Amino acid sequence: MYMRQPEEHDDGTGRICLLIKMLYSLKQARREWNLEFDAKLRKKGYKRLRSDTCMYIWCIGDDFVTIMVWVDDMLTFVTTVDL
Repeated sequence: MYMRQPEEHDDGTGRICLLIKMLYSLKQARREWNLEFDAKLRKKGYKRLRSDTCMYIWCIGDDFVTIMVWVDDMLTFVTTVDL
């Protein structure tokens, strides 16, 4: 994402800045956070449900972990504390 220099930091060159990280208040920040969060969970072995893309599940035998994500909140259910 590119942006103009903020007025209070403008050096008069008219340069455009390339953001390395998303700013919290930008619309795109939520999507970038979700993409990064999704990639990290999938790397750990979690699978996203097709019926609800905000829900992830990870199973080992009869035990499982379920994570539900809503914006920047999470709700976790587990069948055992020994995982």
